[in-house]
Amino acid sequence: TATSAAQPETAARPSETVPDREVIAGTGKILNGAYGAHERNTFDLYLAQTDRPAPLVIYIHGGGFVSGSKEQLSEADRQRCLDNGISFASINYPFFMHKPLQDILKDIARAVQYFRYMAAEYHIDPDRISCYGESAGAGASLFLAAKPDMADPDSSDPVLRQSTRLFAAGLYDTQSTYDFYQWPELLGIPMEAGLILQQRLGLPLSLLYGTPADGAADYESGEIAVIREFLDMTADLSPDDCPLYIRSTVAADNAVDILHAQVYSRTVYQVCRQNGIEAELSTPEQPCAVPDFLSFLLERLDA
Repeated sequence: TATSAAQPETAARPSETVPDREVIAGTGKILNGAYGAHERNTFDLYLAQTDRPAPLVIYIHGGGFVSGSKEQLSEADRQRCLDNGISFASINYPFFMHKPLQDILKDIARAVQYFRYMAAEYHIDPDRISCYGESAGAGASLFLAAKPDMADPDSSDPVLRQSTRLFAAGLYDTQSTYDFYQWPELLGIPMEAGLILQQRLGLPLSLLYGTPADGAADYESGEIAVIREFLDMTADLSPDDCPLYIRSTVAADNAVDILHAQVYSRTVYQVCRQNGIEAELSTPEQPCAVPDFLSFLLERLDA
């Protein structure tokens, strides 16, 4: 549920953390707002002009968690949302050089919590917040869709008391898990070839997951095992999860693009079917009737 429009208690106001925040009077636009303390916890928000609180779509850019920006948004998608009474946000988030992956994803979850906390001020319907993105943005959207609610009701930060759950999610060329030790099996390469994955990612696992405080070198035990479990999105999928639109633009026989292999999308779809989660899968070999995530979302908002 939405809170009042009062100022966050301990969460910094956008203008306090990002001095160049720009609110353009009469346009319903906020540029370079801040949803957290990190320099990349920023967003652009475009507010639909509606009588009732509007649904919100959050775009999460791709870039392998090493590059990209909120400016990669599709202006056509943004305008389509606004034309249909849906507010639209595009966010930045930290990269691997700033934080390990599990903390990056917690920051992205915080963006959802921030918009939910500010729902009354931004005239957003807190029960109809959706996310979509491509590549890393798709994996992050899947993480949010699958992860049990990460709200902390006892947090001193009122933003972190908010729900992280979504109304719907769109996944374009997603990964199915960020337990990278599963990738060799999914891709059909020997486990001992796991180092190839690190080389192709361009980053050592020590940077992806951080250096374990327990010093465990064994990926099947200790802190690394806990992190792997936390980042295994398909293992978290359950019957109460939101609808998913899944699209792969990579051919099924493409063995080169290991970051976006179609097997990831098919794996997510299969797990959705096993759990009774509403989902659509579109591939080059078998495109579905629904052309894109926004069409998928609009059908559900009108239901």
